[in-house]
Amino acid sequence: MASETIWLRYKGNNVKYKFTSEDIEELLADHTKELSESSRKEIERYIWQFLHFTKTGELVKGKNPKAPEKVEVYEISEDILREYVDALSRAGYGESAKLKRMRYVKMMLRLLGAPAKVIEVLDAPLRKTKDAWIAKLEDDTPDVTIEDAREFFARLEKLFESGKLSESRYVKAVVFALLLFSTGRRVSEVAQTTVDMINIKLHQVKFDASKTKEGRLRNATGYFKIAFLTREAELALKFYLTKYGKEIEDRGGYLFIHQNKKYFKDTFLHKIIKENREIMKFEVSDGIHEFELKFFRKIFAQEWRRQAEAKGIANDRVLTAGRKIMGHSPVRDVHNMHYDALRISELWKYYKQIYYDLRVLTPKQRKLFGIDEGGSCKRVATPNRDYGIVASYYQIIAGSLIVPRKSQLAMNYLIIAS
Repeated sequence: MASETIWLRYKGNNVKYKFTSEDIEELLADHTKELSESSRKEIERYIWQFLHFTKTGELVKGKNPKAPEKVEVYEISEDILREYVDALSRAGYGESAKLKRMRYVKMMLRLLGAPAKVIEVLDAPLRKTKDAWIAKLEDDTPDVTIEDAREFFARLEKLFESGKLSESRYVKAVVFALLLFSTGRRVSEVAQTTVDMINIKLHQVKFDASKTKEGRLRNATGYFKIAFLTREAELALKFYLTKYGKEIEDRGGYLFIHQNKKYFKDTFLHKIIKENREIMKFEVSDGIHEFELKFFRKIFAQEWRRQAEAKGIANDRVLTAGRKIMGHSPVRDVHNMHYDALRISELWKYYKQIYYDLRVLTPKQRKLFGIDEGGSCKRVATPNRDYGIVASYYQIIAGSLIVPRKSQLAMNYLIIAS
Protein backbone atom coordinates (compact mmCIF):
# COMPACT_ATOMS: atom_id res chain seq x y z
CA MET A 1 0.00 0.00 0.00
CA ALA A 2 1.33 3.38 -1.01
CA SER A 3 2.00 5.78 1.83
CA GLU A 4 -0.06 8.95 2.08
CA THR A 5 1.40 12.36 2.74
CA ILE A 6 -0.63 14.95 4.66
CA TRP A 7 0.52 18.52 4.64
CA LEU A 8 0.29 20.45 7.90
CA ARG A 9 -0.18 24.21 7.79
CA TYR A 10 0.70 26.67 10.49
CA LYS A 11 -2.20 28.81 11.70
CA GLY A 12 -1.45 31.98 13.62
CA ASN A 13 -3.26 33.27 16.65
CA ASN A 14 -5.67 35.37 14.66
CA VAL A 15 -7.52 32.64 12.77
CA LYS A 16 -11.20 33.54 13.09
CA TYR A 17 -14.13 31.18 13.47
CA LYS A 18 -17.62 32.26 12.49
CA PHE A 19 -21.11 31.39 13.71
CA THR A 20 -24.50 33.10 13.78
CA SER A 21 -26.89 34.33 16.45
CA GLU A 22 -29.26 31.55 15.36
CA ASP A 23 -26.61 28.98 16.36
CA ILE A 24 -26.40 30.58 19.82
CA GLU A 25 -30.17 30.72 20.31
CA GLU A 26 -30.45 27.04 19.43
CA LEU A 27 -27.52 26.16 21.68
CA LEU A 28 -29.02 28.05 24.64
CA ALA A 29 -32.46 26.52 24.10
CA ASP A 30 -31.01 23.00 24.16
CA HIS A 31 -28.66 23.39 27.09
CA THR A 32 -30.56 25.61 29.52
CA LYS A 33 -34.05 24.12 29.32
CA GLU A 34 -33.62 22.09 32.53
CA LEU A 35 -32.23 25.01 34.53
CA SER A 36 -34.15 27.38 36.79
CA GLU A 37 -35.33 30.62 35.23
CA SER A 38 -32.76 32.65 37.14
CA SER A 39 -29.88 30.37 36.06
CA ARG A 40 -31.05 30.40 32.44
CA LYS A 41 -31.28 34.19 32.34
CA GLU A 42 -27.84 34.53 33.92
CA ILE A 43 -26.21 32.32 31.29
CA GLU A 44 -28.01 34.11 28.45
CA ARG A 45 -26.92 37.51 29.81
CA TYR A 46 -23.26 36.52 30.01
CA ILE A 47 -23.20 34.88 26.58
CA TRP A 48 -24.85 37.82 24.78
CA GLN A 49 -22.60 40.24 26.65
CA PHE A 50 -19.56 38.39 25.32
CA LEU A 51 -20.93 38.27 21.77
CA HIS A 52 -21.67 42.00 21.88
CA PHE A 53 -18.02 42.51 22.89
CA THR A 54 -16.76 40.49 19.89
CA LYS A 55 -18.43 43.01 17.56
CA THR A 56 -17.84 46.29 19.42
CA GLY A 57 -14.86 45.71 21.69
CA GLU A 58 -16.97 47.07 24.57
CA LEU A 59 -18.52 45.34 27.57
CA VAL A 60 -22.16 46.25 28.15
CA LYS A 61 -22.28 46.59 31.94
CA GLY A 62 -25.39 47.16 34.03
CA LYS A 63 -27.74 46.12 31.20
CA ASN A 64 -29.09 42.83 29.97
CA PRO A 65 -27.92 42.20 26.39
CA LYS A 66 -30.35 40.03 24.47
CA ALA A 67 -30.46 38.13 21.20
CA PRO A 68 -30.51 40.45 18.19
CA GLU A 69 -33.77 40.83 16.27
CA LYS A 70 -32.01 40.07 12.99
CA VAL A 71 -29.50 37.30 12.34
CA GLU A 72 -25.98 38.42 13.26
CA VAL A 73 -22.65 36.80 12.34
CA TYR A 74 -19.98 36.61 15.06
CA GLU A 75 -16.25 35.94 14.88
CA ILE A 76 -14.00 34.63 17.62
CA SER A 77 -10.26 34.09 17.72
CA GLU A 78 -7.53 33.59 20.30
CA ASP A 79 -6.77 37.29 20.22
CA ILE A 80 -10.41 38.24 20.77
CA LEU A 81 -10.59 35.92 23.79
CA ARG A 82 -7.47 37.47 25.29
CA GLU A 83 -8.90 40.95 24.75
CA TYR A 84 -12.14 39.82 26.44
CA VAL A 85 -10.28 38.59 29.53
CA ASP A 86 -8.43 41.91 29.77
CA ALA A 87 -11.70 43.82 29.34
CA LEU A 88 -13.29 41.94 32.26
CA SER A 89 -10.46 43.08 34.53
CA ARG A 90 -10.59 46.67 33.28
CA ALA A 91 -14.35 46.75 33.87
CA GLY A 92 -13.74 46.09 37.57
CA TYR A 93 -15.55 42.75 37.85
CA GLY A 94 -14.76 40.70 40.94
CA GLU A 95 -13.28 37.22 40.78
CA SER A 96 -16.64 35.46 41.07
CA ALA A 97 -18.19 37.53 38.25
CA LYS A 98 -15.19 36.95 35.99
CA LEU A 99 -15.19 33.21 36.72
CA LYS A 100 -18.83 32.81 35.74
CA ARG A 101 -18.47 34.75 32.53
CA MET A 102 -15.33 32.93 31.36
CA ARG A 103 -16.81 29.54 32.26
CA TYR A 104 -19.99 30.15 30.27
CA VAL A 105 -18.04 31.46 27.27
CA LYS A 106 -15.82 28.37 27.43
CA MET A 107 -18.92 26.17 27.58
CA MET A 108 -20.38 27.95 24.55
CA LEU A 109 -17.19 27.51 22.52
CA ARG A 110 -16.96 23.84 23.42
CA LEU A 111 -20.58 23.20 22.38
CA LEU A 112 -20.01 25.08 19.12
CA GLY A 113 -17.09 22.77 18.35
CA ALA A 114 -14.36 25.39 18.46
CA PRO A 115 -10.81 23.98 18.28
CA ALA A 116 -9.18 23.08 21.60
CA LYS A 117 -6.34 25.48 20.80
CA VAL A 118 -8.82 28.38 20.93
CA ILE A 119 -10.71 27.22 24.02
CA GLU A 120 -7.46 26.67 25.94
CA VAL A 121 -6.77 30.41 25.80
CA LEU A 122 -9.23 30.73 28.71
CA ASP A 123 -7.65 27.98 30.85
CA ALA A 124 -4.82 30.00 32.41
CA PRO A 125 -7.03 33.04 33.21
CA LEU A 126 -9.62 30.71 34.71
CA ARG A 127 -7.06 29.04 36.99
CA LYS A 128 -5.60 32.38 38.06
CA THR A 129 -9.04 33.88 38.73
CA LYS A 130 -10.20 30.81 40.65
CA ASP A 131 -7.11 30.92 42.88
CA ALA A 132 -7.73 34.60 43.61
CA TRP A 133 -11.40 33.89 44.31
CA ILE A 134 -10.57 31.10 46.76
CA ALA A 135 -8.05 33.30 48.57
CA LYS A 136 -10.65 36.07 48.86
CA LEU A 137 -13.24 33.59 50.15
CA GLU A 138 -10.87 32.43 52.85
CA ASP A 139 -10.26 36.03 53.94
CA ASP A 140 -13.96 36.99 53.82
CA THR A 141 -15.48 33.89 55.43
CA PRO A 142 -17.13 34.97 58.68
CA ASP A 143 -16.36 33.27 61.98
CA VAL A 144 -19.82 32.17 63.12
CA THR A 145 -21.04 30.05 66.03
CA ILE A 146 -24.24 28.51 67.32
CA GLU A 147 -24.69 31.65 69.42
CA ASP A 148 -25.28 33.61 66.21
CA ALA A 149 -28.13 31.22 65.34
CA ARG A 150 -29.60 31.66 68.82
CA GLU A 151 -29.36 35.43 68.45
CA PHE A 152 -31.30 35.25 65.18
CA PHE A 153 -34.14 33.24 66.77
CA ALA A 154 -34.23 35.60 69.76
CA ARG A 155 -34.63 38.56 67.39
CA LEU A 156 -37.43 36.81 65.51
CA GLU A 157 -39.16 36.39 68.88
CA LYS A 158 -38.70 40.08 69.64
CA LEU A 159 -40.21 40.92 66.25
CA PHE A 160 -43.24 38.74 66.99
CA GLU A 161 -43.75 40.15 70.47
CA SER A 162 -43.60 43.70 69.09
CA GLY A 163 -46.64 42.87 66.95
CA LYS A 164 -44.84 43.08 63.62
CA LEU A 165 -45.50 39.44 62.70
CA SER A 166 -48.68 37.39 62.83
CA GLU A 167 -48.36 34.06 64.61
CA SER A 168 -48.66 32.10 61.36
CA ARG A 169 -45.90 34.12 59.67
CA TYR A 170 -43.77 33.92 62.80
CA VAL A 171 -44.08 30.14 63.05
CA LYS A 172 -43.34 29.79 59.33
CA ALA A 173 -40.22 31.96 59.73
CA VAL A 174 -38.95 30.01 62.75
CA VAL A 175 -39.49 26.65 61.05
CA PHE A 176 -37.77 27.85 57.88
CA ALA A 177 -34.76 29.08 59.87
CA LEU A 178 -34.69 25.81 61.84
CA LEU A 179 -34.47 23.84 58.60
CA LEU A 180 -31.60 26.05 57.44
CA PHE A 181 -29.79 25.45 60.73
CA SER A 182 -30.55 21.71 60.80
CA THR A 183 -29.67 20.78 57.24
CA GLY A 184 -26.86 23.16 56.32
CA ARG A 185 -28.44 23.39 52.87
CA ARG A 186 -28.67 26.49 50.70
CA VAL A 187 -31.54 28.92 51.26
CA SER A 188 -32.85 28.30 47.74
CA GLU A 189 -32.98 24.54 48.37
CA VAL A 190 -34.75 24.75 51.73
CA ALA A 191 -37.21 27.29 50.29
CA GLN A 192 -38.50 24.57 47.92
CA THR A 193 -39.25 22.06 50.69
CA THR A 194 -42.52 20.17 50.28
CA VAL A 195 -44.35 17.90 52.69
CA ASP A 196 -43.37 14.73 50.85
CA MET A 197 -39.66 15.56 51.23
CA ILE A 198 -39.90 15.14 55.01
CA ASN A 199 -39.73 11.90 56.95
CA ILE A 200 -39.74 12.69 60.66
CA LYS A 201 -39.45 9.07 61.77
CA LEU A 202 -36.19 8.77 59.83
CA HIS A 203 -35.17 12.34 60.79
CA GLN A 204 -34.67 13.15 57.11
CA VAL A 205 -35.26 15.80 54.49
CA LYS A 206 -34.93 14.41 50.98
CA PHE A 207 -33.75 16.97 48.40
CA ASP A 208 -34.32 16.24 44.73
CA ALA A 209 -30.83 16.47 43.19
CA SER A 210 -32.20 18.40 40.21
CA LYS A 211 -33.19 21.26 42.54
CA THR A 212 -29.79 21.60 44.22
CA LYS A 213 -27.04 23.86 42.92
CA GLU A 214 -24.72 20.94 42.16
CA GLY A 215 -27.54 19.03 40.47
CA ARG A 216 -28.47 21.95 38.23
CA LEU A 217 -24.86 22.39 37.15
CA ARG A 218 -24.61 18.71 36.27
CA ASN A 219 -28.17 18.42 34.92
CA ALA A 220 -28.75 15.66 37.49
CA THR A 221 -32.05 13.78 37.62
CA GLY A 222 -33.49 10.70 39.25
CA TYR A 223 -31.80 10.71 42.65
CA PHE A 224 -31.94 12.49 45.99
CA LYS A 225 -29.64 14.13 48.51
CA ILE A 226 -30.37 13.40 52.17
CA ALA A 227 -30.03 15.89 55.02
CA PHE A 228 -31.22 15.56 58.61
CA LEU A 229 -33.34 17.36 61.20
CA THR A 230 -32.45 18.34 64.73
CA ARG A 231 -34.83 17.29 67.48
CA GLU A 232 -36.12 20.86 67.77
CA ALA A 233 -36.73 21.05 64.02
CA GLU A 234 -38.71 17.79 64.05
CA LEU A 235 -41.01 18.92 66.82
CA ALA A 236 -41.47 22.41 65.39
CA LEU A 237 -42.32 20.86 62.03
CA LYS A 238 -44.98 18.66 63.63
CA PHE A 239 -46.55 21.75 65.19
CA TYR A 240 -46.39 23.69 61.93
CA LEU A 241 -47.78 20.89 59.77
CA THR A 242 -50.60 20.23 62.19
CA LYS A 243 -51.72 23.77 62.93
CA TYR A 244 -51.12 25.33 59.52
CA GLY A 245 -51.79 22.35 57.29
CA LYS A 246 -54.56 24.12 55.37
CA GLU A 247 -52.19 26.91 54.31
CA ILE A 248 -49.61 24.34 53.23
CA GLU A 249 -52.25 22.37 51.33
CA ASP A 250 -53.34 25.55 49.53
CA ARG A 251 -49.72 26.03 48.42
CA GLY A 252 -49.65 22.58 46.84
CA GLY A 253 -47.73 21.02 49.72
CA TYR A 254 -44.93 23.63 49.72
CA LEU A 255 -43.97 24.61 53.25
CA PHE A 256 -42.65 28.08 52.53
CA ILE A 257 -43.37 29.26 48.98
CA HIS A 258 -46.19 29.34 46.48
CA GLN A 259 -46.27 26.46 44.04
CA ASN A 260 -45.36 28.45 40.93
CA LYS A 261 -42.56 30.54 42.43
CA LYS A 262 -39.41 30.36 40.30
CA TYR A 263 -37.00 32.71 42.03
CA PHE A 264 -35.72 31.44 45.40
CA LYS A 265 -32.98 33.86 46.40
CA ASP A 266 -35.47 36.38 47.80
CA THR A 267 -37.72 34.52 50.23
CA PHE A 268 -40.42 35.73 52.62
CA LEU A 269 -37.82 35.60 55.40
CA HIS A 270 -35.46 37.85 53.44
CA LYS A 271 -38.37 40.28 53.18
CA ILE A 272 -39.05 40.12 56.93
CA ILE A 273 -35.40 40.88 57.67
CA LYS A 274 -35.25 43.71 55.13
CA GLU A 275 -38.43 45.35 56.45
CA ASN A 276 -37.31 45.11 60.10
CA ARG A 277 -33.60 45.86 60.02
CA GLU A 278 -33.76 47.85 63.24
CA ILE A 279 -34.45 44.57 65.07
CA MET A 280 -33.00 41.91 62.79
CA LYS A 281 -29.65 43.55 62.02
CA PHE A 282 -26.73 42.32 64.14
CA GLU A 283 -23.04 41.47 63.85
CA VAL A 284 -21.97 37.85 64.14
CA SER A 285 -19.37 36.51 66.55
CA ASP A 286 -16.36 37.81 64.62
CA GLY A 287 -17.55 41.39 65.16
CA ILE A 288 -17.08 42.16 61.47
CA HIS A 289 -19.85 40.63 59.38
CA GLU A 290 -23.56 41.40 59.54
CA PHE A 291 -25.73 38.28 59.79
CA GLU A 292 -27.28 36.97 56.58
CA LEU A 293 -29.59 33.99 56.08
CA LYS A 294 -26.91 32.19 54.08
CA PHE A 295 -24.76 32.20 57.23
CA PHE A 296 -26.81 29.29 58.59
CA ARG A 297 -24.92 27.13 56.09
CA LYS A 298 -21.62 28.47 57.41
CA ILE A 299 -22.79 27.88 60.98
CA PHE A 300 -23.51 24.25 60.13
CA ALA A 301 -20.05 23.72 58.62
CA GLN A 302 -18.15 25.41 61.42
CA GLU A 303 -20.27 24.06 64.27
CA TRP A 304 -20.01 20.52 62.87
CA ARG A 305 -16.22 20.79 63.09
CA ARG A 306 -16.29 22.35 66.58
CA GLN A 307 -18.67 19.74 67.97
CA ALA A 308 -16.67 16.91 66.40
CA GLU A 309 -13.45 18.29 67.89
CA ALA A 310 -15.07 18.64 71.31
CA LYS A 311 -16.14 14.99 71.16
CA GLY A 312 -12.73 13.84 69.94
CA ILE A 313 -14.01 12.45 66.64
CA ALA A 314 -12.85 15.13 64.15
CA ASN A 315 -11.33 12.62 61.73
CA ASP A 316 -11.48 12.85 57.93
CA ARG A 317 -14.49 10.57 57.68
CA VAL A 318 -16.61 12.53 60.15
CA LEU A 319 -15.70 15.88 58.59
CA THR A 320 -16.46 14.49 55.13
CA ALA A 321 -19.85 13.35 56.45
CA GLY A 322 -20.66 16.93 57.40
CA ARG A 323 -19.75 18.13 53.92
CA LYS A 324 -21.86 15.43 52.31
CA ILE A 325 -24.92 16.34 54.41
CA MET A 326 -24.49 19.92 53.18
CA GLY A 327 -24.58 18.63 49.60
CA HIS A 328 -20.89 18.67 48.73
CA SER A 329 -19.43 15.66 46.96
CA PRO A 330 -16.67 13.67 48.73
CA VAL A 331 -13.31 13.04 47.09
CA ARG A 332 -14.06 11.46 43.72
CA ASP A 333 -11.96 8.32 43.66
CA VAL A 334 -12.98 4.70 43.13
CA HIS A 335 -12.51 3.79 46.78
CA ASN A 336 -14.78 6.52 48.14
CA MET A 337 -17.40 6.10 45.44
CA HIS A 338 -17.71 2.31 45.23
CA TYR A 339 -16.03 0.48 48.08
CA ASP A 340 -16.23 2.56 51.22
CA ALA A 341 -18.80 5.27 50.50
CA LEU A 342 -20.56 7.10 53.32
CA ARG A 343 -24.00 5.51 53.56
CA ILE A 344 -27.09 7.21 54.96
CA SER A 345 -27.00 5.11 58.12
CA GLU A 346 -23.44 6.24 58.84
CA LEU A 347 -24.27 9.87 58.09
CA TRP A 348 -27.17 9.67 60.55
CA LYS A 349 -24.95 8.06 63.20
CA TYR A 350 -22.55 11.01 63.06
CA TYR A 351 -25.36 13.56 62.85
CA LYS A 352 -27.10 12.12 65.92
CA GLN A 353 -23.84 12.16 67.84
CA ILE A 354 -22.76 15.65 66.78
CA TYR A 355 -25.74 17.80 65.83
CA TYR A 356 -29.16 16.27 66.56
CA ASP A 357 -29.56 17.60 70.12
CA LEU A 358 -28.24 21.13 69.52
CA ARG A 359 -30.73 23.77 70.67
CA VAL A 360 -31.24 27.22 69.21
CA LEU A 361 -34.84 28.11 70.12
CA THR A 362 -35.70 30.44 72.97
CA PRO A 363 -37.68 29.09 75.99
CA LYS A 364 -40.81 30.88 74.74
CA GLN A 365 -40.44 29.35 71.27
CA ARG A 366 -40.06 25.89 72.75
CA LYS A 367 -43.18 26.52 74.83
CA LEU A 368 -45.10 27.73 71.75
CA PHE A 369 -44.23 24.52 69.93
CA GLY A 370 -45.14 22.45 72.98
CA ILE A 371 -41.58 21.18 73.39
CA ASP A 372 -40.92 20.11 76.96
CA GLU A 373 -37.49 19.92 78.55
CA GLY A 374 -37.29 16.22 77.77
CA GLY A 375 -37.40 17.04 74.08
CA SER A 376 -40.83 15.58 73.38
CA CYS A 377 -43.85 17.43 72.05
CA LYS A 378 -47.10 17.99 73.85
CA ARG A 379 -50.44 17.78 72.08
CA VAL A 380 -51.24 20.81 69.95
CA ALA A 381 -54.71 22.19 70.59
CA THR A 382 -56.87 22.43 67.47
CA PRO A 383 -60.34 22.98 68.99
CA ASN A 384 -62.18 23.87 65.79
CA ARG A 385 -60.52 21.15 63.71
CA ASP A 386 -60.32 23.66 60.85
CA TYR A 387 -56.63 23.63 60.09
CA GLY A 388 -56.86 21.56 56.91
CA ILE A 389 -55.64 18.20 55.82
CA VAL A 390 -52.84 17.62 58.32
CA ALA A 391 -54.93 18.52 61.37
CA SER A 392 -57.84 16.50 60.00
CA TYR A 393 -55.87 13.29 59.97
CA TYR A 394 -53.10 13.68 62.51
CA GLN A 395 -52.88 14.36 66.22
CA ILE A 396 -49.68 15.04 68.10
CA ILE A 397 -49.43 12.94 71.23
CA ALA A 398 -46.20 12.67 73.24
CA GLY A 399 -44.14 13.78 70.29
CA SER A 400 -45.58 11.32 67.75
CA LEU A 401 -48.01 11.75 64.88
CA ILE A 402 -50.98 9.37 64.95
CA VAL A 403 -53.11 8.64 61.88
CA PRO A 404 -56.67 7.92 63.11
CA ARG A 405 -58.16 7.12 59.72
CA LYS A 406 -57.04 6.78 56.12
CA SER A 407 -57.95 8.48 52.88
CA GLN A 408 -56.06 9.20 49.70
CA LEU A 409 -55.26 12.71 50.91
CA ALA A 410 -54.10 11.44 54.27
CA MET A 411 -51.89 8.86 52.58
CA ASN A 412 -50.18 11.68 50.70
CA TYR A 413 -48.94 12.96 54.05
CA LEU A 414 -48.21 9.57 55.59
CA ILE A 415 -44.49 9.92 54.93
CA ILE A 416 -44.40 12.62 57.62
CA ALA A 417 -45.21 10.09 60.27
CA SER A 418 -44.08 6.81 58.75
